[in-house]
Amino acid sequence: MLHLLLALAASTAAPAPPPPDPTTGPAIVVEGRRLSQHEVSEAVRAIGRPDDAGGFEFQFARWDGPLCVAVAGLPREGGEYLADHLGAIARDLGIGSKGPGCKPNAFIIVTADPAALIQRARFSKPGLVSGLYPALLDRIVRSDDAVRAIASTDLTSGDGDAGTPSTYGESGHDVVTLPQWNASKLNAPTQTHLSRVTVIVDSRQLDGISYAQLSAYLAMVTFARLDVHSSKPDVDTILTLFPRGQAAPQDLTAFDQAYLRALYTVAPNMPGDQQRLAMIGMIQKLIDGLEKDKRLRAPIGLAAHERAGDAQPSR
Repeated sequence: MLHLLLALAASTAAPAPPPPDPTTGPAIVVEGRRLSQHEVSEAVRAIGRPDDAGGFEFQFARWDGPLCVAVAGLPREGGEYLADHLGAIARDLGIGSKGPGCKPNAFIIVTADPAALIQRARFSKPGLVSGLYPALLDRIVRSDDAVRAIASTDLTSGDGDAGTPSTYGESGHDVVTLPQWNASKLNAPTQTHLSRVTVIVDSRQLDGISYAQLSAYLAMVTFARLDVHSSKPDVDTILTLFPRGQAAPQDLTAFDQAYLRALYTVAPNMPGDQQRLAMIGMIQKLIDGLEKDKRLRAPIGLAAHERAGDAQPSR
């Protein structure tokens, strides 16, 4: 699989982003006023993207098993930095990460022509870009987004039992027959899990962006399904990296960290609206805890920064 990624990205390779700054990589500066519950609620509603594959539950999809990251289109040092950072976050969130030689389920591909790469992958390796109905994939091809995430999700029963595939759904998901489950207002008959994420990065839009910033942004779109086009509420988030570039945060912010932690803490078999309410409450408490110390070491992915902070990838 990795040799195919390299082949797809090689013909459109471009200069890599500048290296992370080893003097600031491990630390996050948390500044600004305390966010109200209303502001947190508006932020979650703006960026959170429940999965519509479940139809009646619209749950927030997340990884259920270990992550295996493959990176193509960057110098070796840059690829290792991104893979290490995402792996560290996976471990911190409790889903784990697989070692060298694993079968990838998260693909990071950097290319100067994302549209052409997606079109080629549709025919040469459809598994990389499956999970979306054709019209939506066409819109992604035509977009000028610097980062384009294509995710595939699986459904299980509310207690985690896998269903039996029956046919291929219009949205690009397998339609499954699920075991019987007694649902209620607090317990859904399904769980929604990420099974594969392909993130395609436009190398032409990386000028002035560090690996630390890029890896933080990729963490958000790899570990969660997000609406990156929403009008952002007044919260500090790495999701403003494009088009803000260097003016954006240098790493995951307190809100970003709290969002990921809440997503991976909330019960996976709750209905989507209940998951959202639970996440809002958790995020508020987590941010309050982080802001007690205005300068702190990042609780998510810190180990990766300490290992790779001195890396100086070629440009």
